[in-house]
Amino acid sequence: MKKSLMFRKIVTVLLTTVLLITAPGCSQGGPSASTSTSSGSSSSVKSAAGQDTLVVGIITDPLTLDPNDNNMQASHTVKRNIYEPLVTIDDDNNVVPCLAESWEYEDDYTLVFHLRKGVLFHNGEELKASDVIFTLNRIREMGAAKLAVEKVDFEKTAAVDDYTVKVVTTKPFAAQIKYFEWPLTCIFNEKAYKESEGDFLKAPIGTGPYKLKQWISGDRIELVANEDYWEEGKPKIKNVIMRLITESANRSMELESGGIDIAYEIPASDIPRLEENPDTDVVRSLCLNTNYIAINNSKKPFDDARVRKAIAYAVDVEKAVKSAYKGTGLVAEGFFTPTVEGFNNNVELIKYNLEKAKELLAEAGYPDGFKTTIMTDNTQERIDIATIFQSQLAAVGIDVEIVQLEQGAMVAAYERSQHDLLTVGFTSTTGEASRALGFFHKDNPVQSVWRWYNDEFSDLVDKASATMDLEERVKLYQQAQEIMLEEYPVIPTLHREILNAKRSYVKGFNNNRTFESHILKDVYFDFSGK
Repeated sequence: MKKSLMFRKIVTVLLTTVLLITAPGCSQGGPSASTSTSSGSSSSVKSAAGQDTLVVGIITDPLTLDPNDNNMQASHTVKRNIYEPLVTIDDDNNVVPCLAESWEYEDDYTLVFHLRKGVLFHNGEELKASDVIFTLNRIREMGAAKLAVEKVDFEKTAAVDDYTVKVVTTKPFAAQIKYFEWPLTCIFNEKAYKESEGDFLKAPIGTGPYKLKQWISGDRIELVANEDYWEEGKPKIKNVIMRLITESANRSMELESGGIDIAYEIPASDIPRLEENPDTDVVRSLCLNTNYIAINNSKKPFDDARVRKAIAYAVDVEKAVKSAYKGTGLVAEGFFTPTVEGFNNNVELIKYNLEKAKELLAEAGYPDGFKTTIMTDNTQERIDIATIFQSQLAAVGIDVEIVQLEQGAMVAAYERSQHDLLTVGFTSTTGEASRALGFFHKDNPVQSVWRWYNDEFSDLVDKASATMDLEERVKLYQQAQEIMLEEYPVIPTLHREILNAKRSYVKGFNNNRTFESHILKDVYFDFSGK
């Protein structure tokens, strides 16, 4: 899974222990080279940048440059410019070529990829099928990434020749090809890996449009164009500097002052000001992430569907979302984003109805309500949602205490089932329902969030995933969503919107909706003022 908003922040104290990480032969630096990352003041980096350097404000260090490790979205914004996958997914949810120029199914179990010829890694080695097989074998040993290959039969998966890879699954799995778009399945060079003994800090060797120049932890990451990139004329800008600016408001201010050219993840409250500024543009688009109020179904009284539905009736989701997210995103219309393949348009979520909430609570034996907690991280919008729901639930006698924790502490708490209600978000990384519904499958590790174990639902998801016919597969996915509507194990709140911003002279920048791993190879400057 995409660790969604849950995993986007890391504990800064861990990062500050790393003084400097560089690619072989790159310039050195150290703590003295660092600039302020939270004050919002422009550093000398931008003023010295010039027209051949793009400066991007990012929210956190990537933690690692291992392409198959760490599923934090903020990490992918860096790594996806260094490494590339076999395929990508366009805005219409179609699989399109990347390192694989074509593919076909020999049968329901066998997917054959034909690699581009002449693609070079950053060390000058040509991409070969052996690199792909080596990467896939490593992925199955990784934590987060192994989900992408859990149905691959590695005894039968092999390199047919230097440019042909045959992937065989243990059973039909319709979503398999889309998992090869996932940033965690990006391909790396086998030779570089072995020579560096698996140290991606020494040898982050991919085929991407940019190469690592240097990484000064807690300050910035510098990338330089891959002059041998396989896509002619790209990247369009020679240098990229990714500056760590932890406070979202400061990223907006840095953009306005010209300290950076692109700001990732701006706060919703800054949108009106940035849209009115002739020098800045807001780049916003619906992504594949849905936010929820997760319910711990294993705890009383939440093991009763009537109580879960009563909570859903007692909260005015539309009012809360519009207030907390300042009109951004889309008030939840289902259990995952409507653009995801397999979305059931006939599923109508529970709407605010205070009398119905009281009626169900009385039926369940809680006419006077009960005490509970709602756990949230430090994201302001989530704190606001929790606060609004706290007030609304009081109207039916449910006394809610808000427990605010840092990301890591919150994850540890819900993994031990220490939560009642929880603000959380997940991304349907593949753009189809097996991933979205898979978060609720009885065997998914994410079950620690809701602890809802429904055999009928899980069997439908399994059957759908193994159904290669799209029409039949969608029918099964829609039936699974109807079970969720009946059981209501979770309260969807928001289909999230990607909120980035740029200077008006920056052209060619687009949000990457599938995993918010924005790719910079098409970005260029136009100072004509048109």
